[in-house]
Amino acid sequence: MPSAPSGPAVGTVVWGVVVLAVGVLLGAREVVDLRVDVSLAVPVGMVVAGVLLVVGAVVSNLRRDRRDA
Repeated sequence: MPSAPSGPAVGTVVWGVVVLAVGVLLGAREVVDLRVDVSLAVPVGMVVAGVLLVVGAVVSNLRRDRRDA
């Protein structure tokens, strides 16, 4: 019988970081004269989030396999 997961889900952490980054970026744009190319930043951010989700899922699966063995 598999053990219950411990800690937060990888997806929750990654999307939390994405939302936090967007918030910080929007706040920084208001405080400082910051120019951001949104047409480049959004796709790059989504690719980074996707890579983090895949890597997190693989690491989580490997840890679970070792724990269950």
